[in-house]
Amino acid sequence: YNDTLTRKSCEMMEKTLANQGYLKAKVESETTYKKHKAKVKYYAHPGKLYRISSVDYVCMDSVMLGHVVADSANSSIKVGMPFDANALDSERARLALLLQTNGYYDYKKEYISYIADTARNSLDVALSVRIRSGSVFSELGSTQPTYIPWKKYRVEGVNYLMYPSSYAYNPSYVFPDTVSDGKERYFYENKPPFRFSTVRHTSHIIPGTTYNVGNVKKTYTSYGRLGALKYTNINFVETSDSTLDCYVTLNPAAKVSVSTELDVTNTAGDVGVSAALSFTHRNLFHGSETFVVKFRGAYENITHLNDYESGKFLEYGVDMNLNFPRFIAPFIPDDVQRRSMATTQLDLQYNAQTRPEFDRNVFSASWSYLWNSSKQIRHRYDLVGVNLVSVPRKDQYFIDNYLEKYNSRNSIMKFNYEDLFIFRTGYDFYYTSPNAGVTKDYFDVSHSVRASVETSGNLLS
Repeated sequence: YNDTLTRKSCEMMEKTLANQGYLKAKVESETTYKKHKAKVKYYAHPGKLYRISSVDYVCMDSVMLGHVVADSANSSIKVGMPFDANALDSERARLALLLQTNGYYDYKKEYISYIADTARNSLDVALSVRIRSGSVFSELGSTQPTYIPWKKYRVEGVNYLMYPSSYAYNPSYVFPDTVSDGKERYFYENKPPFRFSTVRHTSHIIPGTTYNVGNVKKTYTSYGRLGALKYTNINFVETSDSTLDCYVTLNPAAKVSVSTELDVTNTAGDVGVSAALSFTHRNLFHGSETFVVKFRGAYENITHLNDYESGKFLEYGVDMNLNFPRFIAPFIPDDVQRRSMATTQLDLQYNAQTRPEFDRNVFSASWSYLWNSSKQIRHRYDLVGVNLVSVPRKDQYFIDNYLEKYNSRNSIMKFNYEDLFIFRTGYDFYYTSPNAGVTKDYFDVSHSVRASVETSGNLLS
């Protein structure tokens, strides 16, 4: 037992209560001793809860103050709420992020402070939010102070540093090749690993625009979608009084990978084996297009098939998938490509099955678009989908005793063994609520919604 730690616990409890708005909270302790043991009780007296009665923003820069006031509806500080220190700190972080979004590149939350005015015999707190908007200094020999407002930055140029995939970090590395396109420059060695249009359309940092930390985060997210990239780094260098040069470092991942799978099964004495070989290319057309082809094969020796002598089950197939990290369609503006984070997907599958009862071939193909319209809403549009099923052989015993014997009961089963050609198109809508979590006052309940519409068979009857 340590009496000093007991007193420190009381102080920490008082501080915690004060941070929640109980400014005159007191915590006392009582210690009783029995033999070689001490029993401690804490008595908390929170007192009255202080609440915010008014909020006033003070800033010498009218432009900076205009950004803050225009976004005040999103403030975490509301009139009537408890005088909560955690809410105040959260508001500092929000305001700093807001100003960084509006061009104030090097603004930090430490430049925001509060003055709380509490009147005697009152539980009201008049809160003044002080936003530092510049620096004041006195020149040598002058009696008048000089005020320098906070600079609002503009992105002057964007430089894309495209390292080779075998690159090992070397701060003195010099790119042998450079291509300039206006205010954008591309640095690479021998042959650029990515098309310049892909690099440009993925980035949200545009030369000549006001610095916006939100665009930096969006750019990280967009480049993170590209499977051909190992990592991305973005930094800025101040070039003049109020301009920045952006440097985007792109390090490619390995282009090609091969994987294999092997399974051995034993089902009631029937031994089977299956194998798959996959080939992946992550930068097929130098635009981070991901191409995957997978070859599959399976064999099982069937010894206990009712109404049939021993036979075999053989299956083989190939799946091909090609993903483009953008809309592959005419007349899509660059800003739409950036915002949507779209994927164009081409899928091809072929599967062949041989059993004692039948032979069946299945082919399917689809061309689809997937994109986001917001953080919570995602869309999928299957422009065209084709399914072709061919059953060249059906054993007569299988037809008589399984497909035809109980037609009313087996109609769906019978349909699966007919030659089919299905031409379809469809649309899917996905909504996911914002991230749920446990707050101080209640539980946020997350939910998701999916709606689909599909039509098939109409164009070709």
